[in-house]
Amino acid sequence: MPVVSVRSVFEDCQGGMHGHAKLIKTLGKIYHAKKEDPTEDEEDDEMPGFLLKLFDFLLEHHGACDKAVRFRCCQIINKLLSNLGDDAQIDDDLYDRIYEGMLQRLKDKIPVVRQHAVLALSRLQDPTDNACPVIDAYIFLLGCDNNPEVRRSVLSCIAASTKTLPSILERTRDVKDLVRRLAYQSFFDLNLKVIAEKIHIKALTIAQRVRILNEGLNDRSDPVREACTGKLLQTWLLNFSGNILELLQSLDVENSMDMCRKMLKLLFKKSPSCDLLANFDLVDENLCIPIEKLNCESALYWRCLTEHLRGLGSEGEEFMEKIIPTLSQYCAYVQGIHNEMKKEENLEQRLQNEFVLQQLLYLANLFDHSDEVGRRKLKDLLRELLMSESITETLVPCIMAIFISVTAGQENRITEIVEIITEIKDPLTVVETVLDEVQQRKRDLKSNLTRPFLSHALIGGSRPMMADIRVELNQKKEELEECIQQQKFEEAAELKLKIAQLQAQKDLLAQEASRPSTQEVRETKNDPATLLKCLTVACELLRSLNMSTLSPFLQTMVESLVLPGVQSVDPAVRNAAVLALGLACLLSADSAKQHLLLFMQIVHMDQEAVQASALKVIFDLLLTFGLDNFKIDETDEAKEEGEEMPRTASSLLSILIALLNSESAELRTVCAEGFAKLMLSWRLCSQNLLSRLILLWYNPVTEDDTRLRHCLGTFFPLYAFAAKRNQDVVEEAFLPTLRTLWKASPTSPLAEVNANNVTDFLVQLTNKRLRLEAQKNRTIVDEESCCHDNLATRLCNLALERPESFHNRSIGRILNQLELSLDNGIVTRDLFILSQQMIQVIKDKPCLKYIEKFQASLPSSAKENCPLEGAVSSIATAQKDAECTEATLMDVSSAPTVASSLLDSSDDDMFASPALIRRGRNKSSARTPLKNDPKRIRANLTQQIEEESEKPVRRVTRNRQPLCDRNDD
Repeated sequence: MPVVSVRSVFEDCQGGMHGHAKLIKTLGKIYHAKKEDPTEDEEDDEMPGFLLKLFDFLLEHHGACDKAVRFRCCQIINKLLSNLGDDAQIDDDLYDRIYEGMLQRLKDKIPVVRQHAVLALSRLQDPTDNACPVIDAYIFLLGCDNNPEVRRSVLSCIAASTKTLPSILERTRDVKDLVRRLAYQSFFDLNLKVIAEKIHIKALTIAQRVRILNEGLNDRSDPVREACTGKLLQTWLLNFSGNILELLQSLDVENSMDMCRKMLKLLFKKSPSCDLLANFDLVDENLCIPIEKLNCESALYWRCLTEHLRGLGSEGEEFMEKIIPTLSQYCAYVQGIHNEMKKEENLEQRLQNEFVLQQLLYLANLFDHSDEVGRRKLKDLLRELLMSESITETLVPCIMAIFISVTAGQENRITEIVEIITEIKDPLTVVETVLDEVQQRKRDLKSNLTRPFLSHALIGGSRPMMADIRVELNQKKEELEECIQQQKFEEAAELKLKIAQLQAQKDLLAQEASRPSTQEVRETKNDPATLLKCLTVACELLRSLNMSTLSPFLQTMVESLVLPGVQSVDPAVRNAAVLALGLACLLSADSAKQHLLLFMQIVHMDQEAVQASALKVIFDLLLTFGLDNFKIDETDEAKEEGEEMPRTASSLLSILIALLNSESAELRTVCAEGFAKLMLSWRLCSQNLLSRLILLWYNPVTEDDTRLRHCLGTFFPLYAFAAKRNQDVVEEAFLPTLRTLWKASPTSPLAEVNANNVTDFLVQLTNKRLRLEAQKNRTIVDEESCCHDNLATRLCNLALERPESFHNRSIGRILNQLELSLDNGIVTRDLFILSQQMIQVIKDKPCLKYIEKFQASLPSSAKENCPLEGAVSSIATAQKDAECTEATLMDVSSAPTVASSLLDSSDDDMFASPALIRRGRNKSSARTPLKNDPKRIRANLTQQIEEESEKPVRRVTRNRQPLCDRNDD
């Protein structure tokens, strides 16, 4: 029987795949035979030799031109290295060759090759070497490789160290859900024991722990959230032996309360209520946490557990009775805790005490307030806390929320809270005064003039005066001398006793006169802390009210507290006063109109934080009452000129629009957010303003304004797909936005904006199909004409105006992205005519390719229905006249910061009444209904086409009245 060797087996397998199964069994037999017979040293060296030759072959061909060869080479090297034993050793020369070859393959242009090269190098990395090239390559790929599978492979292979930890943590913010999920799993999955042992929770800083938890619990992807809650939290909890309190102590509870509450809720959901109650051993026999155990973590734990049990309904009420006291006991407990906390002088400890007290106060919402006695005690406790000097403004919102919930009746609430504000600002104080001798004599003399003598006073039971006692004492002494001279010893003894009594009364009055007198007076406190606390209470009161006018109590509060606070020198007090005044104006349209100019002055003159608050108030007022509420009486001259919009509102919007160019990122963000709200509520309608917001969104200057970008990025699709009329506004803003980008000078920030990205986005916003998909859940869906049809006609006419323009390439590119109504014969026929004329006049070859591709996409029926050749020029002329509604834009080269002004024309075009939504119009044009608005400028063209066909002739473009008054382009 011939001896079968490994070499012969591999040679036989080249003949085909039909015998591979049998040859695999043969290899297994050879392996087991060699393992059982270690005496054959000659055969033992065959396998290592084969491996060396195999490695040599793979390393010689890993740089082949064929991507499949490179992929297989990296894959086989990865498999060979992965299946070597833990104690395997390879030659230094082979190590260096694999090292260099796979590092080259990490730079391969094919993602799957890079992926397997990453896996092959996993056993060659040295985390103890800070200059390890493999570690450096892994870090580079984690942050820069655009393929998510490569990043996932690196995450699964990279060794955790102080150098690699920041890069690995950054992958929790990866754009791909699978990468973020693996980042959480690879760190904290118990199945990956090597990683889990190397990365303990204590190896992370508190900031890193909080960031990982916060982003994982709030991730938009369900698998990522599940990986965070199911893997990360459970692993961390096991690191603390299941002790939730120790887990909370490892986090920043004070500054991340919302995240900790969410984490506790998820942990509570995964455990039975009986187990949670058994593990909660913080309360004593009075069902309260002793003060020595009370801290930020235990207070938050107690609150969240009680809220969880309350959320279980009737099932949790039985467990709640075992961890919280009655309402009366709770009030006494909180009062005692507050009294102990008032003695603390350390600032850091006082801040922690405020957090603890805040968590205890939140428990008040979980009690049954039907108990009259308990509710009265709770109300007294809250009143005392509000008037306490140790309670700062940070606790006021929490206390006020509970106080408002237990106070029935809006008028009673206003009266009681106004009284509390008065007690805080003008408290009763005891004043001690000491009278000197002259003042004491004057008081005694005044009393003697109004009171009877001592003998009558003593009979009447009133209090004797010092002068009366002195007179009486002198008289008794004289009578005593006379009795002694006459030897009337019995009367003398009585007089001596009376003299002793009078002397005692004299000494007592003298002692009382030396004591300081006390008097209760109201002392007005105007320090910033007191004013800020009072204004915070006023803000919480105004937020809870629902009325259309200010009551006398509120009007007095505004005049005596809020308006003086606006003039305070302290910025925090001014900010709170502005918010309180804004809340008061939201309750009364007359107050809003009265104080509007004050808010505008604050926007221009105060500090940035106060300016932002005033700006928010202005937009809230415009959103609540509309622009018409702030109009002034129109003069006869204005009426004759035909002014439609109030001048006050027009100038107000002009000032607000100018703030979009503010150097302050906060003011820009607030202003953009306010305009977005006004446009969404249809309080304001302007294609120029929308164009400006789009340019603001794309402007490189706002790249770091995360809130601004997020707000506008949410607003645009929400606004465009809400209704057909909104999509029409976007359509009107398309060309002004495009022209502004084209006219941007090289020094303008807008010159860095990619116009193709902007047009792609606007094409999507004007897409009818996307709008209908967004409205599929509505009962009434807009199914009017397509915006892309009219947009295509406008773009064609724009190209025909300047056939030699370089921007015609962009126009051609946009035309091929539009989704036209191909079933509309009139539209396709007119577009075919315009495209034919563009082919005749445009000479740029790349642009011609775009136009020919666009023309080829039109149905063949468009050419068959083409009218007379003379109509081509008529259509072009008519469409050119139709473009008179486009706004003339400023050159953005003069823009200092954000975007150039697109609203240099009259601002009257931006107003739309909330009661009657209509489009603006030119002052010389007559109002025409929106649904029946034919193009009068195409009368000649219509007459020519009607001579050719009996079919009803439809217009080339939707001729609607412009959304605002614009200058001719």
